[in-house]
Amino acid sequence: ILHQDSLTNLMKNIFHRILKKNSIDQSYNDMHKYLLQKKTKFYDDLFPPNINSLIKGYHPNKYSGKNEKKTLGEILFKEYKDITWKRESEIINNNNNNNYNTTNIFPQDNIFMNKIIYNKLSNPNFYSALNALATNPERIKNLFVNSKRDSTCLYAVNIGRNGNIQQVVIDDFFPFNRKHNNKSFISEEKGFLWPQILEKAYAKAYGSYNLISERSMESILKDLTCAPVITLDSFGDNLSKELLEAYKRKWIIMAGAGDTAASEDLLRDLGLPPNADHEICLVYKLTEDNINQITSNSLNIPTNDDYNTVLKIRNLLGKIEWIGDWSDYSGLWNDNFKSILNYNSGEKSFYMNLKDFKLYFSRIKI
Repeated sequence: ILHQDSLTNLMKNIFHRILKKNSIDQSYNDMHKYLLQKKTKFYDDLFPPNINSLIKGYHPNKYSGKNEKKTLGEILFKEYKDITWKRESEIINNNNNNNYNTTNIFPQDNIFMNKIIYNKLSNPNFYSALNALATNPERIKNLFVNSKRDSTCLYAVNIGRNGNIQQVVIDDFFPFNRKHNNKSFISEEKGFLWPQILEKAYAKAYGSYNLISERSMESILKDLTCAPVITLDSFGDNLSKELLEAYKRKWIIMAGAGDTAASEDLLRDLGLPPNADHEICLVYKLTEDNINQITSNSLNIPTNDDYNTVLKIRNLLGKIEWIGDWSDYSGLWNDNFKSILNYNSGEKSFYMNLKDFKLYFSRIKI
């Protein structure tokens, strides 16, 4: 009996050590101090630069139909052989960059929007969520434990899962396309690492890049904000009031479209990517004076909140060809409206009244 008890305790200790070793809850401060003392670079044994970190969780049997659109998981499984892993620190050192140890992973001017480079292997919902979060750069910065590169090659990001914030540490190995020598997933146009770090930490939190490839916008927003997500139906009677309230509170507002084959075809004709989420970045209620200015030029006479509410919508993945009211082709624009609606011809955004919005968009996440 004593022998059995000793063996049981031994097995319990082994189990706990294995569990601790494989736990994702690694302490950044302890690891960073240790790496500095040893003067060595971090290599993440829990999320190593190999095939498992790319396609773990892929099950080809659950997909069927030759004519069905390939999922991101299928595309990744097909192309993983062309992916290699490279340390960003080695790339920078090979380019004779002597400022590596003091370089920020964020741009100093805090300009995040429209700077993220999208790759077909990344989840478009994740890409859209990052851009929506980046409207307020502090939302992004608050996720990061450290904001500078140093000799340890260690980074830490706070990811929320099931309402709990967990610290995820990663090294600076990132996937590259072997053929084209470019980054396989999300990156930043000037080489700042924050999108890559955040995407890799998110992949590690769930087990692989494949396992985050199909995550919904609701799930991603919950994980990156630790806030609840409210889903609204675009046919709601109080939608104008709810959108205006959310905008005033500076909440993130995303809208999805393309639930049916017919709506997908229509959206493509308009230049809007179906089954992708768009950010509503401005909600404006027309005043009586505004309405008097546009009545003669509008395709529809403003008569209720649906006509009187104007939305500015950012679409980063498609080419905008909207031709209705508040498009670049409409006669509604003047200097006054361009000012109050924050019009910028260089942005990947377009404007709609709520009446037209309800025709094409059906899923709203706040």
